[in-house]
Order: sequence, then structure tokens, then C-alpha cells
Amino acid sequence: MQAVIKIQRFNPEKDKKPYWAEYTLDVDPRDRVLDILHRIKWELEGSLSFRRSCAHGICGSDAMLINGKNRLACKVLVEDLGQTITVEPIRGLAVDDCHRLLRRAHDQPAHRCDGSLVGRPAVAQRRC
Repeated sequence: MQAVIKIQRFNPEKDKKPYWAEYTLDVDPRDRVLDILHRIKWELEGSLSFRRSCAHGICGSDAMLINGKNRLACKVLVEDLGQTITVEPIRGLAVDDCHRLLRRAHDQPAHRCDGSLVGRPAVAQRRC
């Protein structure tokens, strides 16, 4: 199936305001939005930049507005979105806080619901 992917782009060094770039791709309905973004970056537009880490819906670093809703690009399938897909950043999302949060999680043990400690949380062992 063919899909039209509209991505909000912005380069502060040369753009005065964000603009929409449009890409038309042959996609599989079972492709994730993250797979499509990778294809665009690797095959069509090398300057495309976005965050992602685990690509399995655990870390949340690929959160973005997809068709107007907050979603994880690694979990959303094309078949759930239709033939036109819009992708834009979530306004106000602090992208530089990841390492600070991981350091804090690394230094503090995790607590179970019963109050017992389980050591470092698993998220502290992942990288952003």
C-alpha cells in the first residue's frame, strides 16, 4: 500500500518556522511508524533526526504526535493510521532530561508495592 508521510521539520540554523515535508512510500500495513521513519532517513532524507532507543515500547524515547495523538512510534502500526500519517514533535517534551533521570534512577533503589527493595530499577541499566 502507498502511504503519505507528513513530517514536521525545523532546522533553527536556516528555518524561521517549522514546515511540513511530505514523503510517499510503499509500506506494509504491519510496518511500525518507526520503521517508516528509518526508511525515510536511510533512503530519502539523511538529515531527518528523531529520538529512539530500545524500539520495543519500553523506554518511551520515540514519543511523538502521530496523527495528532501522543504515541510511541515503535508501537503504532500503519494499518491503525490509514494512508496519510502525520508526525510531529510533542511540544514541551524535555529531550535532555533522559540522562539526568537515568542517573537518579541508578542512585536510588526501586521499591516494590510491599515496600521491599529490589535494587536498581531496570530502566537505570538502559541507555537513552
